Amino acid sequence: MFKSNRRRHNRILEADLKAAKKLRLRGWAIPWLMAGAFVLCWFFDQFGRLNLVPPFATGCGALGFLLFLKWQLRGYSWFWWTLSVFVAFHVLLLVFVPWTTKWIPAAAYAGAASIDIYGMLWLLSLFQKRAEKTEKAILRRSRMEMNHTSAVHTRPEVDSLRE
Repeated sequence: MFKSNRRRHNRILEADLKAAKKLRLRGWAIPWLMAGAFVLCWFFDQFGRLNLVPPFATGCGALGFLLFLKWQLRGYSWFWWTLSVFVAFHVLLLVFVPWTTKWIPAAAYAGAASIDIYGMLWLLSLFQKRAEKTEKAILRRSRMEMNHTSAVHTRPEVDSLRE
């Protein structure tokens, strides 16, 4: 039973990774991203913290990518709670990690973002598997209760005994 749960969890994660590899950035999005980066640089420069722009942009990009990828889960409250925990974790990292003012290659940020996205997808697939399991159990229990109550009320011998 444990192995089948593990396989189900791996299938969710593999499907998410396959869908992520198929996504491409549209041409109209590039000017908007450039304008957003300019505003972000200006905003952080006003506070003298220009060194926070690359980690902030990387974290926002990872969270935005995750939100876009898992948008079909938007109807579940556990999804939004998990996403808020991810945002809080990223804010804590941004505030408490001493970020350098020296140049860091973009590949380092891309690698960190990839690890970040994979970790968040892994955790979300765990929660998704758990939520599906709970949903199935609730559905099974309600079906059993419906069958039990309908069986009790439709038997004529029971109705005649009540009179």
